[in-house]
Amino acid sequence: MSRLTEKLKQDGLLSVGILIWRRFIKFRLEHVLFSNHVRSYYLAQTLKVCMPVVKASDVTFIENQLNDFSLITSLVKSVELTIPHLPNYVPKIPPTKNIRVVFLEISDELMLISCTLGFNYIIIDQVNPDSLSTQIYQALQKLDVSSFNSVLALVESLKLKDFPPLRGKVKITLPTYTQLCLRLVDGHYGYTEALEWNIISELPHKFEIISSSATVTAIPVSNLFLGYGRASRQFAVGKLYGERYLSGDTVLDVGCDICGVKKYIGSKTQYVGVDKQGLADYYIDLDKENLPFEHHSFDTVLCFETLEHLQNIHQSMDQMMLIAKNYFIGSLFVESAHNSGRSITTFGEPIGNAHLPLAPVFDRHNWIFTFSDALDFIYYRAKKSGFYIIELNLFYKNYLASKWKKQKIEKNFKKGNISYLAHHVQIIGFVLKRA
Repeated sequence: MSRLTEKLKQDGLLSVGILIWRRFIKFRLEHVLFSNHVRSYYLAQTLKVCMPVVKASDVTFIENQLNDFSLITSLVKSVELTIPHLPNYVPKIPPTKNIRVVFLEISDELMLISCTLGFNYIIIDQVNPDSLSTQIYQALQKLDVSSFNSVLALVESLKLKDFPPLRGKVKITLPTYTQLCLRLVDGHYGYTEALEWNIISELPHKFEIISSSATVTAIPVSNLFLGYGRASRQFAVGKLYGERYLSGDTVLDVGCDICGVKKYIGSKTQYVGVDKQGLADYYIDLDKENLPFEHHSFDTVLCFETLEHLQNIHQSMDQMMLIAKNYFIGSLFVESAHNSGRSITTFGEPIGNAHLPLAPVFDRHNWIFTFSDALDFIYYRAKKSGFYIIELNLFYKNYLASKWKKQKIEKNFKKGNISYLAHHVQIIGFVLKRA
């Protein structure tokens, strides 16, 4: 048996066989044949941690922290510990299971700071700081990235980010979960606001939650064109939402253009339109100015086919929800639906608004995102601001209304089949209600 193993190793067949087993056979056994089994996933396959060494006491600090790394392996599969260090300061670390150690000798102090800031999880001795470690700490504060004073502090932080067990579904749950973890755990965005991990832990279950508490309707995108020119979509939006949500005392229409929605509001409803063009009551560029309205001053705030045009999309949506007393109605354009679910084409030509124009343009989409991105964004921002989804409209690519296509999209939403939805849903319309 040992000779056969050695022969397979020499020929490279063993590694190929292991790869096929892990990626294809094992995956399908777990996620197809046993797809209804509840299982826990790792928060991250490999957690990348940095512990910079800038003085002699840091060597002792790291050596004393090594035993505590075993506590992390219950949350992640393995740890990659990177130690950027100045010359002559090298800690002695024995081989440890599930921990890969990378030493980077860096003589330039500025380069060492630069290297350290590239990590999302940084452990620094904050008891005996010197000038260099203080500089690193101050730089992290400006980036709004938390550093930790011990491995135990990192473990406690990771426990707060642990997700509940999920039901494994091929092409659905695992890729969504993995993508979410990679962005939040391994990615280094330098978020400018504190993340609400109690809301994030619900995102893998968003399809089940939304399906049980909201009305989900698939609508042919051709229904948005009720006539000619720019007003046609506004008439369609007014017709879709007007009687139910636009008949209160006050309505604020952000991105009103030529105010086509006004035709469908209540007879006694006060309408205010905001845009940087068209026939608006207030001409405001939301990327440069704030909305001049008090909190809860409008019964309904409408922002259809506008959010993806804003560079400050997070801040602007939060602002609009503060102004909304009862309802917020919005939409997100899923650019990737133009190209079979991909964000950028594989043939060299950009999709939709992804191209680089030869000259500055007056307006364009500022965000290119997937269906899953859009739904995560809506769910997270809504709940963070005290709203919940009561209606979701999935405008799908089909210029001939098809009852079969409509039913299939609604069915795949209940299943959480992101792959199918990414191919077909072009615009997500949503209605949020204040909790």
